[in-house]
Amino acid sequence: MDEVKVIVDTREMRTIVVKKLFELGAKIESKRLEVGDFVLSERVCVERKTAKDFIKSIIDGRLFKQAIELKRNFPKPLLLVEGRVDDQNFNPNAISSVIASIILDFDIPIISSGNSEESAKLI
Repeated sequence: MDEVKVIVDTREMRTIVVKKLFELGAKIESKRLEVGDFVLSERVCVERKTAKDFIKSIIDGRLFKQAIELKRNFPKPLLLVEGRVDDQNFNPNAISSVIASIILDFDIPIISSGNSEESAKLI
């Protein structure tokens, strides 16, 4: 793997994703980020959510605020959802509507991963 530098929000530093990124050879820089969880370049920022946090952020209204800030600060933001949202005992139609809104209204692609290792590989 060519050297990849990833700026990681300090709140993500103890996650398996960061451990796996390091194992994959990424150069990790820890920094308190105002927007997103992983900055890959001046253009690309990844907001990573576990399935459980994805649902919580819909309920408390955080998700759309984060989408606005991602789009405001990065030309190519990305939302990475880790795990199965359909296993979270939440209205599937509401989930579909939110996903459609993030993609269509905010122009933010959503990628899903099965686990932290897969998330690291995607990042």
